[in-house]
Amino acid sequence: MKRIPWLLACCAVLLCWEAAAQDDFGPITPNTLRVEPIRAGDPGSWILLKDHREIGSPTFSPDEQWIAFDGYRRGYYGSDAEIWIVGRDGKDLRKLTTGATPRWSPDGKRLLFMREKSMRPGAKLGIFVIDRDEKNERFVCPGRWPDWSPDGKQIAFSRDSRDVPSGGVKSMSRVYVAKADGSDAKVIADGDGPSWSPDGKKIACCYRDPGGRAPAIRIVDLEAGSQQIIGYGWYRANWSPDGKRVVANGYTFQGQGMVELSVLSPSRPEPLFAKYRQPASPCYSADGKYIVFVARRPASEE
Repeated sequence: MKRIPWLLACCAVLLCWEAAAQDDFGPITPNTLRVEPIRAGDPGSWILLKDHREIGSPTFSPDEQWIAFDGYRRGYYGSDAEIWIVGRDGKDLRKLTTGATPRWSPDGKRLLFMREKSMRPGAKLGIFVIDRDEKNERFVCPGRWPDWSPDGKQIAFSRDSRDVPSGGVKSMSRVYVAKADGSDAKVIADGDGPSWSPDGKKIACCYRDPGGRAPAIRIVDLEAGSQQIIGYGWYRANWSPDGKRVVANGYTFQGQGMVELSVLSPSRPEPLFAKYRQPASPCYSADGKYIVFVARRPASEE
């Protein structure tokens, strides 16, 4: 009986989420990044991309000194996505290429990304890789939301059977695992936005039932061949360094926000940094001491 209020709250939030997803006007996300410490005593920091309307998908480099993310100069609906990297101190901002959802290679020398839509006629779409110095961009394979295995020898990604270019979570997507060059791709689950666990044994993905409303986070055990839903959430779920939790966009009693979900025992999601406005797309640093995410910077800190 204790679950009923929580389920009712989730249903109310889901209706709000559906309405928001249909609103093509105004920024989906802010244009500021927050580097938030896990432990008290560290003030953290803000990173502002002044000439962009929206940013998203931030992720730390393996050495924790850089952050890669995607940005939209005129918003998601008004411009192509661009891949950027910036020092964790907010300095040395540099554009690499057009694309979205960047992921660092384990050695920190390259980035995987997707180019799913483009306003340039004839632009090649799919999964690409580029060196961090902006050189050697090359096509890998068709797909979206790519990620590296911890040893860099494989990649995970998703494909939509309808091949319709759009962002967000697709109900008809499947998750694949392939060699790093995109060959020998094999389906492992229905889902979208895969994220490889630190030990290489599991993949988290977002699954949305074609007949339902609620996107959920699914954990695929590659060794056992089993799958388990651990809670509601959408887009990409990113792992804690110890592999016991994932952080993602999700639902709280306060509405949409960021949540932490236990991988070991499905339970009520723990809200993350609810004090911030429009928090989204959390990702751990490799040492587990920080989480980077998108959020609206308070006026008092501008």
